[in-house]
Amino acid sequence: MKYVTGEPGSVVRFDDGHPNPRLRGLELFLFRSREQFKEVYGRYFDLEVGLDEFDLYPVFMSWYYVIGKKKGNGRSKSLVSSQTPDPSFREANRSKDKPPAAAIIEESNVLLWDKKYKSMYGKNALAGAKYPNEYFIRFLATRERGSLGSFYKNIGREDDIIREGEKVLELLPANAVNLLMAAEMGYSARGLSCSDIVVEKSREAMKISGRAERVHMDVMKKGHFPYAEDTFQCVISEKAGSYMPDQKRLVEETARVMKKGGETFIGYLSPRHGYMKWAEPAGGGYYRVSASHPDPTMHGMVIYVAEKEDLRRSWSGPFNAEIKTVEFDLHRYFSSFYFVKAKKI
Repeated sequence: MKYVTGEPGSVVRFDDGHPNPRLRGLELFLFRSREQFKEVYGRYFDLEVGLDEFDLYPVFMSWYYVIGKKKGNGRSKSLVSSQTPDPSFREANRSKDKPPAAAIIEESNVLLWDKKYKSMYGKNALAGAKYPNEYFIRFLATRERGSLGSFYKNIGREDDIIREGEKVLELLPANAVNLLMAAEMGYSARGLSCSDIVVEKSREAMKISGRAERVHMDVMKKGHFPYAEDTFQCVISEKAGSYMPDQKRLVEETARVMKKGGETFIGYLSPRHGYMKWAEPAGGGYYRVSASHPDPTMHGMVIYVAEKEDLRRSWSGPFNAEIKTVEFDLHRYFSSFYFVKAKKI
């Protein structure tokens, strides 16, 4: 809105001060509220309007999504969260006890993940989400890479970028989708999982895709990253921060395998996430997902949930760290994440 001429609820125009010169002068209709979407689309569709907001970039992003079904075909099940996050919930349930031993958390979570993945994969080589994480796409495409700048700025010069050979590591991926996307952007990509099932199936998917030379999957044991120092230019993860059993070791291992000037983009569940409704405090910022959670594969899972300041303190030693926020109500649960966007000093 900083670079828009016009008022919400009408056609507006991006002015000449917009930082992206390709958008200057572009005209578009800017809805003023969720209610206006319903006024326009509600005549033809049973609909809900979801919201997606994040501060990952210099410009704060806020998007509405219209999720609808044509009238006369029956009312579809709600896809947008009806839950209002309660920031005070975390205060009432946070335990000051010491956290469970990392080995106990890892052993318990690995058993639960393997049970989940066995059911999810079956005989398939690629299960779960078939489209890469949108925030990873933006992060990897826009970060500066060596002498060529970003992938986004060099579309059409992919072969030159591939020769630069930057390496990316994804922590605890559920499948090979994000790694294959990173390979398409010219990265040499590796995944690190605590699940033998994910490793086996991802390697199979990589062979099928023809990307086995540039995409690899390895096994992590006891929080150790099986790589030499100064190996990777960036380390990413959708929410491994919350599933790692030892937070101190996560930071140390990330710093050890990352080159100087390398970048992280590592996700955590925030205290506002809908999962907190079913979270029982286990001590030291860790929570155990209760048996009342609607997804039975999550029952007993131990997760780490921290405030922004906790994460900033944890990562500020070897890194210049910013803690970014992503929130949306597009699914069954209100989703709220923190991402550690940091550069190694």
